[in-house]
Parts: sequence; C-alpha cells; structure tokens
Amino acid sequence: MLGSKPVRFDIPNEPEQWMELTALSWKKLKKARKALQGEQIETMRAFGAELISALNKGTGEKELRKLEKRQQYHLSAFDIETLLSLGIDAWSYPETIGPETIGELDERTATWAAEQIIELTKPPDEDEQKNS
Repeated sequence: MLGSKPVRFDIPNEPEQWMELTALSWKKLKKARKALQGEQIETMRAFGAELISALNKGTGEKELRKLEKRQQYHLSAFDIETLLSLGIDAWSYPETIGPETIGELDERTATWAAEQIIELTKPPDEDEQKNS
C-alpha cells in the first residue's frame, strides 16, 4: 500500500473532538522502533550486565522468538512521540499539530491515538486472514 488515507476517529472521553490518523509505512515504523531502542539501550547500560544476564537466564530461543513476534506491534515496541508525530494527520483542537502540541496531549489521549495508529498499520494476524 502506498500513501494510506487518513481515518477519522472520535476521541474517547472528549466529546466532539476527533483525530485523523494515518497508517505508517514500514520505514516510519522502523523510525518509531529505533527511537525507543535508543532509550532502552541507555537504560540497560545503566543497569549493567547483571540485568542482561538475568533476562537471558533460563529463556529458550524458541520462547524468545514467540515473545518477539507477539511484541512486534505492541505499544511498548514503539516510541509514542514518534508514532504520534508521524501518524496524526489532523485534529479538531484549535492548536496546530506540531511537536509541542503533541507533547501537550494528556497521557490517555496520546496512548489511545498511538494504539489506533498501530492498529491501522499492522497487517492482519493469521486468524484475521482466515476469517476474511
């Protein structure tokens, strides 16, 4: 798919407010993942080798691959700020969309919008493909 069209969503708990959100390309998803990975690496460095050892201890490679696949499109796999800046196309708020105003969204709305962007973007899972 090239250049997906924005989809309008009513914002929960904000009567008469809406956002138009766009599915992201693979390259934009990669950018959102990389932004988060940089933060995670810094956190792991702060904890040191003991944390990495504890995380790897007793976990088989097959289980790690299953977990990795499940987490691929989980909100925790992305930098929310990057998702929002790349996926919010329009909104009903009087303020112009930009890094500052996106940063001013309350956590509930930011999390909701990021989850909607991921849902628009991720491919259907195996069960969804069988049912279509």
